[in-house]
Amino acid sequence: MAGRRFFSRRHEYRQYVHCRRNNDYGPFEFLDNYNPNFICHHSDTSGRYSFKRQPAVGLWNYNALANALTSLLSPEQLITALKEYEPLFFDTLLGLYRNKLGLLAPQLNDQDLIDELLVILESDKIDYNIFFRRLCFLGEKNGYKKFIRLIYSSR
Repeated sequence: MAGRRFFSRRHEYRQYVHCRRNNDYGPFEFLDNYNPNFICHHSDTSGRYSFKRQPAVGLWNYNALANALTSLLSPEQLITALKEYEPLFFDTLLGLYRNKLGLLAPQLNDQDLIDELLVILESDKIDYNIFFRRLCFLGEKNGYKKFIRLIYSSR
């Protein structure tokens, strides 16, 4: 699932792009302090569309699309395609995080490392996007000092 969200003052419009190349979360692009429970729309009081629920929202959208395609494809074809969604989504997400973190050679514990990092970002209220952007300073001499100073000064 790759989602694009367009907003007007009165209505929220969702347009999902069905290709594997676009991963735009719309309002989540500006997730200042990492909060997986962040809800971007005031009418979502239950958290159905929170940041952490985006994979489930994508699956629900693909189920709705599959329902609309029942006259064109067999139920078996649709079920097969839907079963591919979740592992493909999470494999792609893991790859994106590996790229952001500069993990060049995939390791079995990469997901654990990423999960721990996200816990730290949440607990320390670190700006999600700035954190990943400022990782580039780690390649400089004494860059870790600049990195830590800039990460914590952005709050």
